[in-house]
Amino acid sequence: MSARHTAGPWSVYPHDPLVIVNSDGSSLGIASPGDPFIGFAEAKANALVWAAGAELLAANRAALICIGELSPTQARVEVAQMLQAAIVKATGSAA
Repeated sequence: MSARHTAGPWSVYPHDPLVIVNSDGSSLGIASPGDPFIGFAEAKANALVWAAGAELLAANRAALICIGELSPTQARVEVAQMLQAAIVKATGSAA
């Protein structure tokens, strides 16, 4: 199963750092400032990571390809495994 997501770019809404917006104008609220389970700073940090999600996924895929072209060392193998695991977590399937 491959997860489907709304393509980016996403950005944090300039007037409300708890909302991210897509280039097509769609938006997604991260958390309410009054949410007792999450503080404002944490919600803002989450919004920044979520807004970068599409770009991070693309960068992971590109890095995995680049690392695959290098001679294998233990460090490169471990980094490739980390990238692959992040891609699977983000998409629900292998690169």
